[in-house]
Amino acid sequence: MQSFKEQLTAYLDIVEENDREIARYEELESSGKATAEKLNEIKQEIISRTNAEVKEKAIIKSEISRLQLTVQRQVMTYRYIDRLDWNTVTKIMYHGAADYDINIDKYKRKVFKIHSKAIMNIDKLHNRK
Repeated sequence: MQSFKEQLTAYLDIVEENDREIARYEELESSGKATAEKLNEIKQEIISRTNAEVKEKAIIKSEISRLQLTVQRQVMTYRYIDRLDWNTVTKIMYHGAADYDINIDKYKRKVFKIHSKAIMNIDKLHNRK
């Protein structure tokens, strides 16, 4: 059985590949360097990958929703559902702390720990190793 971390990695691979293929499609379409047949082929691949992305995203959202701690649900949602980078996740979580501006790295480490524990907790729910 796939670990939740492996599942997240596979999901992000689908998302990133789809983003690149959309950019490819747009570039080929605007430059006129592809036939209508080629554009249609790429478009069908994008549709297929988008369907897989939507399916995986729903599964991941469901897994995240099972976490007991709100802070874990938030970090996982911001990172994987909203696709925010780590700096933005950290800022959302801790921008209100009086020492945030001088201790950003400390808060980022806290976010990483929350993230790691969330993955472990989801794996425990499924007895994954």
